[in-house]
Amino acid sequence: MPTLSKAVLPVSLVLVMLMASLTPLAVADQGRSTPDFLVTSFTLDDAGSMNLGGGIEVEDATHVVRVQVQNIGLSAGQASLTLLLQGTASSGDVVLDSTDLGVIGAGQSSAVTVFSWDATLGNNQILKARVASASDINTNNNEDQLIVNVSRYQNSSLSAHDIPTPSGGGSSVVWSPTVHDFNVDVVNTGVKNQSARFYLNFTEVSNPSNTFSAPSSILGTVRPGSLHAGGALPATITMQFDATSLSGQYTVIGEIYTVGLSWTKSIEFLNQTVVFSSFDFELTAAHDRSVEPGQTSQLTYSVKNTGVSVDSYTITVSDVRGWVSSWSPTTSTPTAMPGATRYVSVYVSVPATALLTESEIVTFTLTSSNDNQITRTVTTTVVTSESYNVSVEMDADTKDLTPGQPFPLQVNITNEGNADTVFLLSGGISSNPINWDLSFSSTYTGTLAPGESVNVTLTVTPPVIKNPLVEAESNGHGDTVSVWAQAVSVDGGIPKVDSTPVQILPVIVVDPGLPTTNIDMTVEQVLLAQQGQGLLEILDLDVEVRHNLVTELTETVDTTLSLGTPVFTSDSSGGFLEASRWAIGLTPTSLPGMELGETAHAVMTVQGPADNYSVAGSLSVPLTATPSLSAAHSSSNVIPTAITQTLTINIPPVLDAVGHNGTILDAMVGEETSFDIDLANTGNNMTSYRLILDDVPDGWDVSFSPSSIMPSTTVIDVPADVANYPSNVSDHIVTFPLVVTTEPDAPANSIETVTIEIQEMSTGISITTFDVPVRVGEKVNASLSPSSQTVNMSIGDTITTSVVISNDGNTPAQFAVYLDTSNAGEIDYVLETPSVVQIGAGYESTVRVRLTPTTDALAAANYYATVWVSNADSGLNLSANILANISEQHGIVLSTLDEIGVVPGETQSVDYSIINNGNLVENIIIETTVSDNWSVTPASVSLTLDVGESSTGSFEVEIPALSDDDSMLNGVLHPITMRVLNASTLEELEVHRFNFIVAPLFIVEVEDWPTTMDYHRGISRSWDVTVINTGNKDVEVNITYALFQAGLTTPSTDWEIDAAPSSLLLRRGVPEDLVFSVRSVSMQPPLTLAANLVVTLDPKEDAVQGSAEYYTELRMNRFFEQGDVAVGDGKNGEQVFPITYSHIPTGPESAVAYELELCRAERLFDVEEQTGQNASFYDWSFAVRVGDTDYPLNMSAYCGPTSLGPESRITLPSRQPWVTSDPIQLVINAPSTPWIAPGDGWDLTFRLYHPDENSGYSVFEEDTFTYNLAVFANPEIIAQGPADPDAFLEGVETTYSITVRNSGTAQVYGVSALLDCHGDVDILSTPDPHPLLNATQEHTFTWNVMPVTIDWWEVDKDIVCDASLSYAFVGAGNDESDDSSVALRESGQDFGRETVQSWSPDLSVAFIACVVAALLSFIFTRLASQSEKWQLGGVYAGVLAFGFAFHLFTVMYWGPAVLALCALWIWRMTWKSSDEFRLIHEDYQRARKGVSTVYSDHFEALKDSRRQLTIILSIPVLGMLAIVLGLPPQLSADSDNLVVMASYFLIIMVGVWYLLKRSDKMYGNLYGRMTDAEIKSIRIERDLSDPARLLNDLADDGLDFSAILGEEAPEAEDDSSKQPAADLDFSTTSEVESDV
Repeated sequence: MPTLSKAVLPVSLVLVMLMASLTPLAVADQGRSTPDFLVTSFTLDDAGSMNLGGGIEVEDATHVVRVQVQNIGLSAGQASLTLLLQGTASSGDVVLDSTDLGVIGAGQSSAVTVFSWDATLGNNQILKARVASASDINTNNNEDQLIVNVSRYQNSSLSAHDIPTPSGGGSSVVWSPTVHDFNVDVVNTGVKNQSARFYLNFTEVSNPSNTFSAPSSILGTVRPGSLHAGGALPATITMQFDATSLSGQYTVIGEIYTVGLSWTKSIEFLNQTVVFSSFDFELTAAHDRSVEPGQTSQLTYSVKNTGVSVDSYTITVSDVRGWVSSWSPTTSTPTAMPGATRYVSVYVSVPATALLTESEIVTFTLTSSNDNQITRTVTTTVVTSESYNVSVEMDADTKDLTPGQPFPLQVNITNEGNADTVFLLSGGISSNPINWDLSFSSTYTGTLAPGESVNVTLTVTPPVIKNPLVEAESNGHGDTVSVWAQAVSVDGGIPKVDSTPVQILPVIVVDPGLPTTNIDMTVEQVLLAQQGQGLLEILDLDVEVRHNLVTELTETVDTTLSLGTPVFTSDSSGGFLEASRWAIGLTPTSLPGMELGETAHAVMTVQGPADNYSVAGSLSVPLTATPSLSAAHSSSNVIPTAITQTLTINIPPVLDAVGHNGTILDAMVGEETSFDIDLANTGNNMTSYRLILDDVPDGWDVSFSPSSIMPSTTVIDVPADVANYPSNVSDHIVTFPLVVTTEPDAPANSIETVTIEIQEMSTGISITTFDVPVRVGEKVNASLSPSSQTVNMSIGDTITTSVVISNDGNTPAQFAVYLDTSNAGEIDYVLETPSVVQIGAGYESTVRVRLTPTTDALAAANYYATVWVSNADSGLNLSANILANISEQHGIVLSTLDEIGVVPGETQSVDYSIINNGNLVENIIIETTVSDNWSVTPASVSLTLDVGESSTGSFEVEIPALSDDDSMLNGVLHPITMRVLNASTLEELEVHRFNFIVAPLFIVEVEDWPTTMDYHRGISRSWDVTVINTGNKDVEVNITYALFQAGLTTPSTDWEIDAAPSSLLLRRGVPEDLVFSVRSVSMQPPLTLAANLVVTLDPKEDAVQGSAEYYTELRMNRFFEQGDVAVGDGKNGEQVFPITYSHIPTGPESAVAYELELCRAERLFDVEEQTGQNASFYDWSFAVRVGDTDYPLNMSAYCGPTSLGPESRITLPSRQPWVTSDPIQLVINAPSTPWIAPGDGWDLTFRLYHPDENSGYSVFEEDTFTYNLAVFANPEIIAQGPADPDAFLEGVETTYSITVRNSGTAQVYGVSALLDCHGDVDILSTPDPHPLLNATQEHTFTWNVMPVTIDWWEVDKDIVCDASLSYAFVGAGNDESDDSSVALRESGQDFGRETVQSWSPDLSVAFIACVVAALLSFIFTRLASQSEKWQLGGVYAGVLAFGFAFHLFTVMYWGPAVLALCALWIWRMTWKSSDEFRLIHEDYQRARKGVSTVYSDHFEALKDSRRQLTIILSIPVLGMLAIVLGLPPQLSADSDNLVVMASYFLIIMVGVWYLLKRSDKMYGNLYGRMTDAEIKSIRIERDLSDPARLLNDLADDGLDFSAILGEEAPEAEDDSSKQPAADLDFSTTSEVESDV
C-alpha cells in the first residue's frame, strides 16, 4: 500500500481540512454571485475646497475630481463611471465626463479616476458620481453626491510660531541682542489663494513714544486646502530680526496680515513684554514628591545659561512650614558659560509626626547677577507620604486541638499607619509539620482606616491520625506547636507577626477503610444503562481502630458505620433527583469489641440507574465510622472522634442528538423558504451544538439564516433529556431555522435531501447526521433574450431578427405573443411567428420579426416595436424592444485661414466657421490645441448643429514670450489642431489643421546703462554699454539721440553728443558694444543745471515689431566719483591718486575754500575672517596731500548728520568758480608682496563742505570712492600623475600627486585638492588643505593610492583620474578652466590619463623564461616520436611560454591575443596527441579479422584514452593562468572576471574534448573502410581460386546456366554442410563506437 512521505503528509492533511471547511461556503454561495458597485471615495483636489459649517465650500476654479469605485458583490463585473452636475435643485443633470472602469473583481476597488470640473459661482450645486453596470442588480448604492457652494470664501488662521514667549506663567521674555530667525505658520482656511506677512510692533516701556515695527518677508502665495488633502497645510512666513542695537524693555504686539481677492484680515497672535538682554536663563524646578515622615529629600533645581554672555545667579529659598533644612550652594551659583548648566540642591526634612494631610511649598528664585531684571521663580510641593504600619494580636494561652477536627483561632488586625489600606494575611506553623490545614475566614482585611481594627478567624485542622503515628505530622498526644499569622499592607510597609501555641489531645478514631475515594465511569458504562444494565460496584471496607495515646489501654472499642445522604452535582444543569436513582448499601453497620489497632471487614455496594443515562456530573456518598469508648478510656480523658470518608462517582458526558423526523417539507421553486427544524439533546449533559450543511443539492442555496450566507450555525446550551428526571417536559428539544432556495430549474414535485451534520460546538466532535427531505413546487416563469436590441440598417434593407422565449419555470407552459408597433414610425415591423407557443420546462422558442424601413426613415430617429409575451395562468407579462437604427452619415466641415501671423507675448484671436452637411443632428465638442501646449481660451466649445446648420466662433491663444529656445524665432511654424468630437462618444468627426507663423520681434537688453551722470564744466563722459538682442531675429537698428531740458520736451544746448554711432547690427543673442560720449558745453553752468538724454533703438525693417528707449539724467555736481580706481601693490611705495572737484557757485561767483572730511571707510575684504591671517600683514594707509602737507585719514571715522568736528576736516586751497584743475591728492600706501589678498580694497566716503552753504556742516556734497587692488589669484594644476607611471601596478600601493601653482598676483587661501579615479584606484589617504598659496608659489598634494585589480585577461588598462581644486577664498579673476583636469583635457591638455599595468615579473625574467619554455617546447615536440610523454612535455612547456609571453608587451589587445594563441596551441597539440586512437583502432580491426589483439575491450579503451587525454591536455592552461595572474594572484572577485576565466577554461576543455572525439571518429571510419576492402579482396581471391564453387554459388543465386550452355543443368547437390560464403563476411560497420 503506498504511503505519504513525512514531508507531504502534514501538508496533505492541512489541504484536506481546508477544503472541507470551504465546501459549505462554496455550496451556500451558489446562485448569489452578482457584482455590486459602490462609490467609496468622492473628493476634490487641485483647487480650494473645504468643509464649512456642515456644508462644502469650493473655489470658482478648475478642480480635479477624484472618484474610486469598489465591487462589494460576489463576482466580477464591467462598470462605467459618469460625473454629472445638477446646477440647482430643480435643474436637470449635465454630464461633465464619463469613463469605462473595465472589469472590477469581487471585493476589489478600481484605480482612482480623475475628472476635470470648471466650477462656476453658485450655491447648492450637486456634483454626482454615478457608476453603472448591466450586471449590478442593486442600484441603490451606485451614486454619491457632493452638495457644494461655489464661492470665493476667504479666511485665515494662525497655526503656530516659534517666537520666544514667557514661560512658566511669567510676564516677560528675554531676547538676546543678536539676529533672530522667527517663523510664523499661517493656514488658509478659505478657498482662494492669499498672500501673508506679519509685523512685530515694538513700544519701549520706559519711553512709549519710542515705537517701531519689524516686517517679515512677504509670503506671496498661501494656498487653500482641498477635500482630498484633508485641509490646508500651514505656510511659513520668515523674518530675520536684528536686535543687536536694542536694550531695555519693550511691549511687542505681533500681527499677521493676509490679503486675498478684495479681502484682508488682521490676526493678533502676540502681546508680551520683551527684555533685550545678553543675560537669560532657563530654570527647571525639582519635581513635586511625597516623603515619608521622618525622612529627608533632596530637591535638585537646574539652571541653564541661555544668554550670550557669562553669568551667575543669586539664590533665594523660602518655605511655609519650615521643613527646608539647607541648600547648596548657599548664595549664588558658580559662573556659567553660555549654554552651560548649573545645579542647586535644597534639602527638605519631613517631621516624624507629620500628618498625611500636611505638605510644604518650597519657593526657589534665581536672579541674574549681571542683570537683576532677569529673574525666575519656581515652586515645588513636598507632601507627606503614606505610612502603612500594622499590629497583629493572637491569644497567648495554649489551645487544645483534636486530630482531624478544625479549631478556630482569632487574629486581631489594627491599622497603626496614617492612611487607609488593605492588609494581606498569611499564616503558618512552627516546626512545619506536614498535612496540617490552615485557612483564614478571609485573606484580606478590607480597607481599614488609621486606628481601625478587625478580627479574622484562622481555622487550624491537625491531620487525622494514622497507624502507626507519623512523627512528622505532630499529631500525637501532647505534641505542641505554634500557629502564627502575618499581616502586611498591599501598599507596602513592614509585615507584622503574632502566634498562638496549640497542643494535641488524646483521641481514639476508627478509619472506615474506604478502598478508593473515586469511581470514574466510562462512556461505555453510561451507554449500557439504556440496555437495562446499570453500574454495579462492591467495595470491601477495612475498618481499623487508631489512636495517638502514648500508652495503649486494654479496653475495647465499639464501632458504628453509617451512610450519609448522597449528594449529586451536575456538570451543567438539572439532575436534582439524580441521587434518588442510585442504590447505596452498607453491611454490617455495627462492629463491637474492637481492640486498638484491630481491623474488621465490611462491604459497601453501589448500583447505578438502569433505565436511562445517568446525568453527567458527580455523586458524593459520605461514609462515617463512629467509635464508642469504654469507661477506662473515658476516665483517661480520651476523646472518641468520628471519621467520615466520601466516595465520589464521576459520570462522564455522553453526546447524542436526534434531528428532523423525516417529514417532507414543501418549497417553492427558486424562492427562499424558511423551515423550523427540531433538534433534541438525547445525551446526558447540557450541550452546545454546531450544525453544518453536509450535503446540499447542486444549484440549491441553503443557509441557516434568511439574511446572510450561513453554512453553519450553533445551538447553545441545550439541556439533556434525563436532566429533568422523572419529568416529561420537552425543554431538551429546540428548533433552528433552515432557509432553502431551490435551483430555479428544479423539476416540479421532485424531492431532494439536505443533510445536516451535528457537531459538539467547542471540540468539533461529530455526533450524528440527519436528512431533511424537501419537495419542489411548481412555478411558471419565463425570460426574453435579448430584452432590448438595436438593428442597424439602411434604407432599402429588409432584415429579420429574433427574440428568444425561455421557459425558466419548472413546468411546461403556454405563452401568447403580441407585437406592439405603436412607436414603429417609418419602420414596417411584421411578426412571422404564431401568436401562441407551447414551451416545455427548460426549453426555448424563437419569435421572428421582419423589419423594412420606408424611404422617409431618418438617421438617429427613435423607431422601435415591442414584443409582448404573456401567460394567462400565472399573470406573467414580459416585453422586449426592437429598435431600428438607420445608419448615420457625418458631414462636419470646419474652416479657418490657412496661416496666421502671431507676435510673441501677445494674444491672438482666431475666427472659424463650421457647417453640418450630414444627415443627423450633431451634438459636438470643438477642441483646439497648439503643438507646444499654448494656452487656448476656450479650449473646448460645446455646440449643437441641425442638419445643414452652420455656425461661427472664435478663440484666443496666448502666444508665449520669447525664451532661450528657438521655438519663437521669426518664421517658425506652430501647428494648431481643431478636433470636432461627438459629445457623447468622443468619436472624432473632423480634424482641421492650420499654422501660426511667428512674426519678427525686436527686444533688447542693455547692461550697465547709467540712470544718472554727474558733470563738471567742460568734461566729457562716456557711455560704454553692452546691447543684447533678445528678440527672435537679427535686426539692424537706427539709433537716435536726443537731449532735453530736465523734465521738459525742449531741446537742451548745454550738452553735446560726441562720437555716437547712428546704426547697429544686433545679431540675436550676441552682445554688441554701444559706445558714445556726452560733453558739457555750458561755460557757466549753474549747480541746478540738468538735462535728460534719450537714446532710441528702432529696427530698420518695418515688419519687425518693437523698439527700445533708454534714459539718463545729466546733472551738474561739485563732487563725485567718475569710476573705481585700480591700485597697484605697495612694493614701489606710496601712490597718489587725484580726486577732482569743482566750485560751482550758487551765490556770488567768487573764489572759496572748500573743506574735505572722511566720514566713513569700509574695507572690501575681511582679512581675518576670510583668510585666517593676521590683519596687520595687509595694512593700508591713506592721507590727503594739500601742498606739501599730508593729512593722515582716520579710517575709523563715522559721521552722523553733521561733521565730526574741525579736527576731522581738511581745508582745501581757495578755488575759482568752475575750475577743476589742481585736484585733491589722495596718497595711498597699499600692502606689498606677498601679503596681497584678492579683492582687497576700500570704499572711502568723503564730504565736501562749502564754507558759506554748509548750514552748520549739515549740508554737503558726498560720494563714495572705491580703491581696489589691481591683483588676482589664479591657482592652476600644472602637473599630476603617479610617482612612477611605469610602475603604476594593479594591487600595489604607491603615491599619486598633483602640483598646483598660483599664477596670479595675489594670495589664495585654503586650497584643497580632490582626486577621483572613478573606482579604478583606491584612495588610501587624503592630503590636508594647504592654508596659503602665495603668488607664483607651487604646492604638491600627494595621495597614497592603490590601483584596483584589472580584468585578468588585460595586460594594462587606461583609466582617468580627475583632480579638482577648491578654495576657502580665491576672489574674482580666477580662471576656472585650469582648476580641474577635466577642464584641462577639454582644452586639449592631457591631464589625468593613466595606465594601470597588470602584475608581471621583471621584463628580462619574463623574456628569458618565455624563450626557454618555447625552446623546451620545440625540443620536446621534436622528440614526440620516441614517446608520447615528450609530446605532453612539449604541450606543457608551450603553455608556460605563452604565460610568460603575456607579460612581454603592453600593446592593445596583446593579452587577449596571447590567450587566443594559447588556446589554438593546445588544440593543435591535442590533434597531434591523438595517435593513440590509431593504435587502438588497428587492434580493433585485427579483432574483426579474428586475429589476437592487445585490448580485450576496445570501446572501453577508447573512452579511457579520450578521458585521460582531455584532462591531461586541459590542465596546462591552469598553469598559464597562474603565470598570468602572478603571485599573489591579481584577480578581481567580481562575477564578470570569474565567469570569463571559467568560460575560457571550459572553452579550451570543450575544444580538447571535441578534437579528441573527432580524431577518434575519423580513425574509426578510416580503419573500418580499410578492413571492409581487405575482406572483400579475400572473398574475390577465394572465389577466383575455386571456379566450381563460384559457379555453384551463382547457381544458388538463381543464374540459369542451361540457357547459356544450351543443356540442362544437373540438379544441384545438397551442400548444406558447406559453410556459405556469406558466413565469411565480417561486419562492415564503419564506426566501432557509438557516439553515445
